[in-house]
Amino acid sequence: FFSWAILFSGFMINTDQMEQLGLPIPTSYEDLTNPVYNGHVISPNPLLSSTAVTNVMAVVQAYGEDRAWDLWEEIDANIGFYSDSTSNTYNLVARGEYPIAIVVNRPVYELQLQGYPVEFVIPRDGTMVQDNAMGVVNGARNKELAERFIAFILSEDMQRIGADFPYTPVRPGVLDPDSFISLDNLAADINVLLLPDAELEASVRPRRQEHFETMLRRRQ
Repeated sequence: FFSWAILFSGFMINTDQMEQLGLPIPTSYEDLTNPVYNGHVISPNPLLSSTAVTNVMAVVQAYGEDRAWDLWEEIDANIGFYSDSTSNTYNLVARGEYPIAIVVNRPVYELQLQGYPVEFVIPRDGTMVQDNAMGVVNGARNKELAERFIAFILSEDMQRIGADFPYTPVRPGVLDPDSFISLDNLAADINVLLLPDAELEASVRPRRQEHFETMLRRRQ
């Protein structure tokens, strides 16, 4: 497969709501355990959302599995709502119904370009990189055409067009380094970069499922 754009895990904040509520900007997952955020944080449902799983795994890799579950218990105490719709999570913060969401960055930048008072925070204790990828299916009837399409998407012109939406392109030199979505600019804010670990994710999946099933049952 071929990666054509990348995303990072972290926090979406509504700057107007943060100011009105007098809340400090969280800079780490551990910051989200501060009781000052009680009821002010939302997250997609980790039983349904890959975005939520990305953030859960970021905590697992940053802190180790045992500490991660304790940390999520503390974060959970401040979460006002787990949304079954990831897109709705972004919309709730954009509209100012909640000031903080645990998400990934690209949809935040899209709402920012639409004029909403939102920003994305890359956690200093670790951000998980994810990619938008594509590949050719084995046995594809039009393999040559599919390969040409992939080459087209990875071309400088299409990488630049994708950035208008706004996807962070993987090709270097496509954007000005000062662009707020360029990899150069984002890399300057990354303290700890976490890479997806498929084997670790598979090994912790049963415990993760059990953990969040218990958390969600407590809210019923």
